[in-house]
Amino acid sequence: MARRTRSYQLDNDKREIKVNGKSVIDLSTSSTNTVKTVGGAASQAVQVQAQGDDDNIDLILAPKGSGAIDVNNQYKLPTADGSADQVLATDGSGQLSFTTISTTSVSDGNSSVAVADAGSGTVTVTIDGETVATYSSTLAFDVNNATSAIRLPNGTTAQRPTAYQGIIRFNSTTGKYEGSTDGSTFTAFAMDGSADTLNKDVFTGNGGATYNFSNVTDPTAVTTGTSNGALGLIVYIDNVLQEPTQNYTVSPTAITFDENVHSGARIVVIQGFDSSVGAGGASGGLTGISNTDVDSAVENVDTFGATAFRAAHYHYVIENDDASEYQTGQIHVIHDGSNAQISEFGVLRTGNNDLITFSVDVSGGLCRLRASAQTPNSKFKAKRVSLEVQ
Repeated sequence: MARRTRSYQLDNDKREIKVNGKSVIDLSTSSTNTVKTVGGAASQAVQVQAQGDDDNIDLILAPKGSGAIDVNNQYKLPTADGSADQVLATDGSGQLSFTTISTTSVSDGNSSVAVADAGSGTVTVTIDGETVATYSSTLAFDVNNATSAIRLPNGTTAQRPTAYQGIIRFNSTTGKYEGSTDGSTFTAFAMDGSADTLNKDVFTGNGGATYNFSNVTDPTAVTTGTSNGALGLIVYIDNVLQEPTQNYTVSPTAITFDENVHSGARIVVIQGFDSSVGAGGASGGLTGISNTDVDSAVENVDTFGATAFRAAHYHYVIENDDASEYQTGQIHVIHDGSNAQISEFGVLRTGNNDLITFSVDVSGGLCRLRASAQTPNSKFKAKRVSLEVQ
C-alpha cells in the first residue's frame, strides 16, 4: 500500500503555514496584530487571544459563502445582523436567528408571570395612548386616569368563589353587586333607591268628616306601586298625628275621619312615604320589588340576605294584560338559615285561577322568593318589609 506524502512549508517572511502547497494558517498582515492560542491545564479552557500593539483588537470569525459559525456541532449562529431591539432565538434544531419579542402577549405556560419594580416606582398600563391603570406601593391599583369603566367579575350564585374579606363581584342570578366582609359569606350591596314625589294637601276643618283630595292621588291604587291605601299617608290635625284605619279611612278621591273635624282645624295629608326609598331595604324598611315578565319557568322575583334578615312581608299585585286578569295578596316568609317557609293569604283575583305560583328557598346566603307564572307575561310588583335577625 502506498503511503501518502504530505509536505509542510513554513514561510517566515509571509508568516504562513502551508500543507501540500495550500495555506492553512495565514498570519500575514501589514500590522503587528496576531492570533495566539493558549493551552489550558486540566479543567481549564483553551484560549484564542488577539495579540498586537493596538489597545483594542477585534477577533473575527469569517465563514465562506453561505457557511455559518457552528458552536460545538450544537447550533449555528446567524450569518447577518438582525434589526434594532431583536433578540436571538433558537428553533430547537440547532439554528439561531434574530426575532422580535411580542409586545401584545406575555405568557409562560402554566407558570406565573410577574412584572416587578425593584425600586419605588410604578408599573403603568397604557392602551391607545391612554394610561388606564398604575400599580404602586402607595396605591395598589389606581384607575383614576381612565375615563371608561371597570367591569367586575360576573357570575351566578352557584359560581361564587371562595369568600375572602374585601372581595366584590356582580351576581347575575340576583342582579346585584355583592361582596364579603367576614371572609365566609356574601352580602348584597345596598344600592340607591328611587323615591316617589311627595304629594301634600292642606285643608281647613269645616265641621265635617270628609275632605276631597286636590294634590294627593288615588291612595287606594296599589297597582301603581306608589301607595298602600291609608297606610301610605301621614295625616295631622292641628299637629296631632292620626293613626291610619283607626282615625281615618280613604277612597280614591277623599279622606274620611272617624268623627267630624272642628271648624278652623289645620288638616295636613302627605302622600309618598310608602315608596321604595332608601338603601334597597338594607335597613329593614319598605322595599319596592318589580318584575315585568314572569313566565312559566321558575325564577327569582326577590332575594334578601339570610344573614341580615330573618323574615319578610310582601304586599303584591299581579297584572296580566294578555288575559285581562289581575291578582293581589300578601306573603309571609321566614327562614332558619337553611330552609324557608312561606304563607300566602288575603288573595283576591279577577279571574278563577292564580296568575303566579310562589315558592321560597335559601341558597348561597340568600332567602329567595321564587315565582312561576300560570299565565305567561305576568307582571309582578310588590312592597317588602324586611325584619332583621335578632
